[in-house]
Amino acid sequence: VREAAARAMQLKGHALDKSGDLEAALATFNALIERYAGDEDGDVRGTAAEAMRLKGRALEKSGDLEAALATYDALVERYGGDEGSHVCETAAEARIHAANGLIQVGLEFERAERLLREAMPQKPLLARANLVWLQLLTGNDQLAEDTLQELDELPPLGKALMSATFELRKDNFGSAMKLFKDVVGGELDQGDWNFEDDIERFLIVAKQKGFGERLVSWFEDTRLSEKAAPLFVAIKGFVGGEELLKDANPEVRGLARQIYERLVTFERNFKKK
Repeated sequence: VREAAARAMQLKGHALDKSGDLEAALATFNALIERYAGDEDGDVRGTAAEAMRLKGRALEKSGDLEAALATYDALVERYGGDEGSHVCETAAEARIHAANGLIQVGLEFERAERLLREAMPQKPLLARANLVWLQLLTGNDQLAEDTLQELDELPPLGKALMSATFELRKDNFGSAMKLFKDVVGGELDQGDWNFEDDIERFLIVAKQKGFGERLVSWFEDTRLSEKAAPLFVAIKGFVGGEELLKDANPEVRGLARQIYERLVTFERNFKKK
């Protein structure tokens, strides 16, 4: 009965989050955690751990990265050494979420790397994939290539996006964009894998390598400026300045601004290092 009740509360919180009612979702997750986080049954504890992970994701999506990181830290502290395999995997996922959150805003790269390495025993493929991105963003190309050798099972779309980024790092813009074109037209959210963050990382590397203007022109030439309008508008703003966001219609501008804000936040923090 406890297991069923905990699972029902987790599903309720997830549904509320998906509907956009963050306050109610957080209240549900918090009630579940308070009631079941220390339960003697491993499956019930696993559900509480998953609720903490979902709470962190909800906070992250809302823009409250600090609260999200605190939630992930609390999950790892409570369940990181739990003997239950499911709970250990959830703690590993929390470490990866926390690392990704830090990478996306260009902060605490050493901490992000430590979290990814700690997650490798339970989630080796996902942890290593994100470690490659961290190494690419920080210019550690050789380390990234070495890590890439252990990613044979990465989904094809993820491999193509990484390969495109490696081509950018080698100043091969044409080769990079041939690979990138297939990625933009693919399904970025594949359930266990979501490559939307990686798209933004590719754009950051493109600008780092001085390909910003060529990237904007490429989107226009391929007509992806229309098919992927929010992404294109965000790139224009990232390369040419925030004022260019005003050229888009309101429906596109809202999502474009969210992408733009993440890109410029990474760039601003990265330049401080």
